[in-house]
Amino acid sequence: MRLRETFEALSDKTKPWFYSPTYIISVTAIGIFGFVFDLELYAILAIAFIVLLNLVFQRDLLPSFLGVAIIGMVPLARYGEVEYFSPLYRIFYPFLPENVQHYVDASGYGAFVQWFAPFVIIGLIIAFTLRPVVYRVQFKKGRFFYTTLAVAVAVTLGGAFYLSPSEYFTFPALYYVFFLGIGMLIIYQAMDNYIDETREDLFDYFSFMMVAVGVMGIAMVASAYYEHFDVIRESGPGRMFQWRNNLTNNLLLSMPFAFYLSLKRRFGSVYLALGILQFLVLVFSYSRGGIIFGTLVFPPLMLATLYLSKGRRMKQLFVLVLVFALVYVAFETWLVPFDQVLENIMDRVEISREESRARMFVQAVERFFAYPVFGTGLAEDVIYSPQPMAMQWYHSTVSQVLGSLGMVGVIAFLYQELIRAFTIFELRARFNLFVLFALIGFGGYSLVNVGYFVPLPFVYMVLVMFLVLERHNRILRKNPALMDAESLPSNLFNGS
Repeated sequence: MRLRETFEALSDKTKPWFYSPTYIISVTAIGIFGFVFDLELYAILAIAFIVLLNLVFQRDLLPSFLGVAIIGMVPLARYGEVEYFSPLYRIFYPFLPENVQHYVDASGYGAFVQWFAPFVIIGLIIAFTLRPVVYRVQFKKGRFFYTTLAVAVAVTLGGAFYLSPSEYFTFPALYYVFFLGIGMLIIYQAMDNYIDETREDLFDYFSFMMVAVGVMGIAMVASAYYEHFDVIRESGPGRMFQWRNNLTNNLLLSMPFAFYLSLKRRFGSVYLALGILQFLVLVFSYSRGGIIFGTLVFPPLMLATLYLSKGRRMKQLFVLVLVFALVYVAFETWLVPFDQVLENIMDRVEISREESRARMFVQAVERFFAYPVFGTGLAEDVIYSPQPMAMQWYHSTVSQVLGSLGMVGVIAFLYQELIRAFTIFELRARFNLFVLFALIGFGGYSLVNVGYFVPLPFVYMVLVMFLVLERHNRILRKNPALMDAESLPSNLFNGS
């Protein structure tokens, strides 16, 4: 009892900081610093330590959402460089495959990181062990329990009666099977128990964290442009960095929430500018999916924002024109003519039937008809050579579900999206509308990407977004005044 009282007292003292702008700015700044100055490992460990403080001293786990999201972005430029992160794997060294052990042995990092990484990992384990004792937990069958369970079953049974036991238990496929399956179900239970739904600013706070994710993305692309400045001036921008595709998932999820906050804050113009910049970053990162689905989402997103702005529409239009004008002038003055940039972008979005994604889709359909119930699993080879620590990707969520999980996977994922859609349309509220834009962008991009199969951070981020939305709907029902403020005009979609 005394232990619980002590932690509750510490929780009351530290809670204001975790819900303050200082917390959000600090985590984001650490992430940006680590990425820009090639200190990713140190930034990851620093943010993980902050997440650890949240796990220990706060019942509410929502602040840790930002830490997990930023940690997922910091190392994107190190894709495939397993040796760089070997200190994080050192504690698990005896259990790693020989090829991964080779990368670990090649690492030359100092004793500080070698000791600090296990310290953070062990601390996280202790925190999760301690939480049920200090902060009471109960098994909950929330709205998304059965959808998460359905996907977990589909992923776990993927490849049944096709893969041999030795194939099924290969690494890293086993990592994805666990964290998309039982692991994600555990994460769901933890977040469903430990997200505070008594705060009326819950959805605003979540939106602030999403804006921070967008700021991180803007800084990452800006630093890449700065690094390749001379090359861009000579031959124009192009596919300068591999991590543009992974970043697109983050930006499509986060972009709508900047527009949401632009409707209700003193600094609405700043949030609007950040949202517009996220769209431009999607385009100028030269991710084909980012260009296509960012361009599909941005116009209706901007129009909805203008419509809901009421008396501030001229100001919002001015911000829109100003941001585009500044970007145009920047390209014309310091980089290359803007018409050349547009030409490069149009060339980038051309699609060929001969490219690997089309051949992977054919392969997925063939495997679906050959093994229609459970598919061929996540360990089966596809027309793709993955990086170390990555599974076999079809580079399309649809193809991945069909080929890897079969009809069981199709039913599970359709069920999940149906319940999510019901939650969005449950109330005619502003936050719901912008969650819809986030899901359209992320889900649309998943047609040519596998965000739904990346447990950390993307599946986790979408899961938390809908847990927040569910609580948002309950809060509005209990507060008529807040419901009136958040309600969408009745004629928004009927053309009246």
